[in-house]
Amino acid sequence: MYTCTIAIDNIIDAQTIPLQREMNVRELVEATFVQLQSDALHDPFNFTIDYYGFDFFGGVSSYLGYFVVSIGKYASDANNFWDLYVNGKPAGVGIDSYAVQAGDNVELKWMPTAKMNKEMAARMERVRARRGA
Repeated sequence: MYTCTIAIDNIIDAQTIPLQREMNVRELVEATFVQLQSDALHDPFNFTIDYYGFDFFGGVSSYLGYFVVSIGKYASDANNFWDLYVNGKPAGVGIDSYAVQAGDNVELKWMPTAKMNKEMAARMERVRARRGA
């Protein structure tokens, strides 16, 4: 068994989570939710994710995966979004694409949209438009 820590801006301070197996960040968020549940606190935080699937850009098809839509009262919109950081650096991948390693420090940060990678923002918009969202 190994552990890592996870923190979610404005929602939870750093929590040490024991992990029985390798998991991605989406599974880590779910494990954190379960660890924080109690009789007094059935829902320690609510979260919503959205699946963006694949995008075809510049002649290449690539996997976008899942992105965090909301955690608690903080919902991604035109002004802010949830960004994944691992060991103090932007992960650059969706929450299902990063395999958590022993000792990792995982953070979900509430960021202004102006800091979103422009290519990623454009790709997400194309996927939303195709889906009619």
